Amino acid sequence: RLFDVQAIGIEKPEVANVELLPGGIEVLVTGLQSGQTIAAVLLSNMVIGVQVKVRAPGEKVTEPDLTALTEKAKKACPDLKFAGGGASAELSASMLTVACRDALKPVLETGALSVKQVELMYSAESLQAQLKDLQERLAAQGLSRLKAHYQGLTLVLEGKVTQAEAGKLALAVYQASRGGAPADLTNLELLPPEP
Repeated sequence: RLFDVQAIGIEKPEVANVELLPGGIEVLVTGLQSGQTIAAVLLSNMVIGVQVKVRAPGEKVTEPDLTALTEKAKKACPDLKFAGGGASAELSASMLTVACRDALKPVLETGALSVKQVELMYSAESLQAQLKDLQERLAAQGLSRLKAHYQGLTLVLEGKVTQAEAGKLALAVYQASRGGAPADLTNLELLPPEP
């Protein structure tokens, strides 16, 4: 159950369909074919992502080897720390550089770690790279008219979007931030559906 849901975007619509139910607090996910995708959710003050894994009955699930992935990322993130496993796993890195941010992408994209299990300290350089990545993703979705900037660690979004565009926006923010992002949506206007 999610509260204050403004819009939802799905990375691979051929794997699963997501639908915001009336009332705006429940989401229905329908698996369409085996695979993995991300449902990005635009809430009133942040964007979060939910890993959706669809499998056929009896199909085995292969879990990612986070230890191997984090060891590989340590080349670009010397102070990267990873401990535990499953729900008790913890990952942290301070003064995240652009190279470190890029090296962590495969780890974060596994969906094996929740936001609560990851602690990253961003540098101004890495936030600027993240903003550039977001602007490119927005342009690719036909949303370059939207304005985006960071105020501290909060992503500020401005402009007008339809409900369908808001789902694309949520997905672009989630993918560019390599995870959830606090967002100020005060100046983002969601246009009502056309009759």
